[in-house]
Amino acid sequence: MSIFDTFTPRAGSGNSKWNIPEGAIPMHVADMDFDSPPEVCRAVADRAMSGIMGYQGFTDEYYEAVINWFNTRHGVSGITKDMFIVSPGIVTALTMSVQALTEPDDGVIVQSPVYFPFYSAVDGNGRKTVHNDLIKTENGYRIDFDDLEKKAADASMLLLCSPHNPVGRVWTEEELNRLFKICKKNSLYIVSDEIHCDFILEGKHHSMLEVAKGYDRLVVCTAPSKTFNIAGLSNSNIIVPDKETRDKLQKVYRRDSIGGHNPLSMAATIAAYKYCAGWVDELNHYLKGNRDYAVERLSEHGIDAIRIEGTYLLWVDLSRYSDQPAALLKEHGLIVNEGSTFGDNGKGFVRFNLGCPREGLKKALDRLFEILDGID
Repeated sequence: MSIFDTFTPRAGSGNSKWNIPEGAIPMHVADMDFDSPPEVCRAVADRAMSGIMGYQGFTDEYYEAVINWFNTRHGVSGITKDMFIVSPGIVTALTMSVQALTEPDDGVIVQSPVYFPFYSAVDGNGRKTVHNDLIKTENGYRIDFDDLEKKAADASMLLLCSPHNPVGRVWTEEELNRLFKICKKNSLYIVSDEIHCDFILEGKHHSMLEVAKGYDRLVVCTAPSKTFNIAGLSNSNIIVPDKETRDKLQKVYRRDSIGGHNPLSMAATIAAYKYCAGWVDELNHYLKGNRDYAVERLSEHGIDAIRIEGTYLLWVDLSRYSDQPAALLKEHGLIVNEGSTFGDNGKGFVRFNLGCPREGLKKALDRLFEILDGID
């Protein structure tokens, strides 16, 4: 029995994912239904019991823990603590980057279907969303490089999702190199959301910090929040190698009074990155089993699901049942994300959270098939 087969009930805790009608099954919010690692929980408890809960600056130990994690796990070298902007979250960083590094009416490229806050970061700040839609193939999605070449000439920034949410691609080094060359040729800022970089089920994560090393228009967004299931602690590490770009971004953070560090977040991040590599390895093994189990059962019912390479979010094609399948499922107590919120080319799909004990996944799939069988 795996530690990930256990489940701590969350109803009534205020957890956003489980703030649902009684009897419903939540497979939407990108939280996992696993407890955070024991080392992280102990570190948070110890810091709380220290009684030192005042204004917090981050220590050298904090920066070293983050830097060492990305060096040993992902082969990223050359990060220094002066490159950090510590942000309450990556969505905040996306918004601040658009505000700081582009001008009103500038074009910002997004690769649809993509995590929906990408759109609000662009449209909500008076910029123009430029769609470089991903191409769906029998083997998953790929980047339309010919289209990207055309669109890059009239844009100022590209928002990259790597690994990609929701289609689960772990981009290859070759793909990212080709993307980088196009961006560099057109002097585009690259803002790379790499929050799911530790969830690698197939292949290898290649950070833009290595692919675009030395490029002065680069912002890489990282966080321990998804990996260790500590999103409620609101802590992300935004790595900006170039000082001029970093100064522009920090200026907008200061302008909007976004800052302040959390002593519990600091303790959790240090413990996670220093002591929990084995826990993450076991988690990925478990998630890969969840993916294989779900894809096989869906296939048996004639339903196409992308065999994701990364993340814990399955992209499922239910277009033969409805253009808005999530709304249909919600009526029967199964809550998933509507594909159309990720872009027009997500219509008919749902995003389905695999980050739960196998028994919970089984119950969710059982309910899905019961609902769909009633429609057929």
